[in-house]
Amino acid sequence: LDLDALDAMDTTGAWRSASKWLRDPHFFWSMHSFPAGGLRDRRADFADAHAHDIIRSEVVQRVPRGLPVIEGKPMALWKSSDEGRFVYWPKFLNDEIDKYSIPLPPTLLPSRTEIWSVLRDARYAFEEDARSYFFAFPVHPAIRPAFGLRLPSVGKTALAVLAMGYKPSMGIATAASRAMADASVARADTHCEASPTMTPWVDNFLGAARSVGDLRALYDAWVETKRAANLMTKTTGFRPRQRLRWLGLDADLRCSRIRAPQAVADKIYAMLKTVRARGASLRATFAIVGALQYYFYYLQVPACDVPILRRFTSRMGRILQRHPAAWDHHWHPWPSLTRDLHRAVSRVRRWAPIPHPPADFDSTVYTDASFWGWGVYCPNFWGGYGRGEPWTFDGRTRAIHQLEALALYKGLVDLCDWLPAGSAVDACVDNSIVSHSYLKGTCKDEFTAATLRRVHRLVARRGWRLAVRLVGTKDMMADPYSRGRA
Repeated sequence: LDLDALDAMDTTGAWRSASKWLRDPHFFWSMHSFPAGGLRDRRADFADAHAHDIIRSEVVQRVPRGLPVIEGKPMALWKSSDEGRFVYWPKFLNDEIDKYSIPLPPTLLPSRTEIWSVLRDARYAFEEDARSYFFAFPVHPAIRPAFGLRLPSVGKTALAVLAMGYKPSMGIATAASRAMADASVARADTHCEASPTMTPWVDNFLGAARSVGDLRALYDAWVETKRAANLMTKTTGFRPRQRLRWLGLDADLRCSRIRAPQAVADKIYAMLKTVRARGASLRATFAIVGALQYYFYYLQVPACDVPILRRFTSRMGRILQRHPAAWDHHWHPWPSLTRDLHRAVSRVRRWAPIPHPPADFDSTVYTDASFWGWGVYCPNFWGGYGRGEPWTFDGRTRAIHQLEALALYKGLVDLCDWLPAGSAVDACVDNSIVSHSYLKGTCKDEFTAATLRRVHRLVARRGWRLAVRLVGTKDMMADPYSRGRA
């Protein structure tokens, strides 16, 4: 990829901030505090019959003799088609990131609300998948010794491109994807009757529009963006579609409906029949539940539809935390759970309308808390305003729902000067106790109740219309700020 071209496409600054991990040796080495005496030469056994092919592909390059390197753990990730993918896992660097709580670039994946908006408003779409996306990011030569490996009959080498298993890699890749998608939309806007949309999911790009003409203008802009950034994709050519598979969901844009793929639903149903007839381990049962919960998330299956299944998940999760060996315990599900599982499978295999995005608000505010501190993020100001602060007390002395309520109050106070009086504010939290307690106006926990009363008084004083909404952890955009990682 042409990193300078991506700089020109970046309008929010997210890419320029994330790309420091690739191109700024001073920033990189300041993030990783190695022990005195230089870099450690860590050996890792790796047998690969295609070592010379990897060298020719310029994924890795030879290191001059005598230069110390940090060797990671290379491996092959096998797909269902028996095609191997080269994966590099720099364990030493990742462990150090966890040990010293090094702030990582945020992962800019689209939220569920954004995906709904794109699919509901569009009638035509095209999809493209980048080729070897992580290996398209070159790493500065002064940084490469941190990604060393030893190949048979080749000797000491180092990775010359972005390591797929490196923790900041996802934030770097998603920031680049978002910059390219935004640049394509901005370039196409002047030629379209209605604004098209383009949503990236790491290396998958979905372009959507209400007419074929607008989609064609977006595709032409996307081709120009690819050429400028030197991005290679697996497919080429303009192919407008009204039925497609996106993020594991079958979508029919003609009638704005989505469902789980029929083959996936049939496989889950076959697994369920086996469990019901002969019993199974808890691990096999959770495999069914985990697959269903993914589709619950996107199809918005109400909790009242499968109450026993929800109860089973939370109860078994607590048991497995205390007794990990119970994973392999053989059991027969009780009848009410089996009925819930059957109801859930039939629910995800039917076509369902794409859920409506939340009602229109003047501003959206995300607040989050951790034992380290609190964070707030508002996407409506300056291309995204975020702030995080540590607690002035030991966060572990409070329950997490108490900290979440306090984060909601502090986040709203922080934005008082920017949220106009009388505006409609959508406050997103990822703690059900806080969202439900605010809706009811009371809470059994006195600290939480007192904090939410302060929120009510602030809202009344400012004249806001505040809705506190529960979002999933994946959609919580204030999470890196609450952990001091942004």
